[in-house]
Amino acid sequence: MTGTSHVFIGLAGYAALAFHTPLPFSMTTTTAAVVGSLAPDIDHPSSRVGRLLWPISYPLARIFGHRGLTHSALALLGLVVAVALVDEPVVTTLIAFAVGYALHLAADACTTQGVVLLYPARKRFRAPITVRTGGPGEWALTALILLLAAASVVLHPAGPDLPWP
Repeated sequence: MTGTSHVFIGLAGYAALAFHTPLPFSMTTTTAAVVGSLAPDIDHPSSRVGRLLWPISYPLARIFGHRGLTHSALALLGLVVAVALVDEPVVTTLIAFAVGYALHLAADACTTQGVVLLYPARKRFRAPITVRTGGPGEWALTALILLLAAASVVLHPAGPDLPWP
């Protein structure tokens, strides 16, 4: 998936989750979800986050490759442990970041490359139906996810009245 798709999916997914749970929907948490949705690509020096954090990105890419460690359940587990170790209000920001991160992994599992979810094992996990990164299928899938997230908010019995603190 491209960075743009990851941002849309991370933001829409977190917004829908926040609407259906006690998680806060704020500028801080939505920003954290967006940053989390881009973070796994730190292992790709040409990605948005890779270009920004190139001193970290280049070594990660050389050691683990793209879609290696940072695209694994091990990295996500590290985030969950971090969430468990911190207190409010940081925990809600980390949860939002972790949601964006998890949605990145799920989105990349929908591509033909898949993800090495159980790194360091080399088995790639893919969704039953996959799309090519940057192709029309990616944009269709992203649009579908956005529509489903919007529908979950609009069709919710409480209605779409979302405060933005």
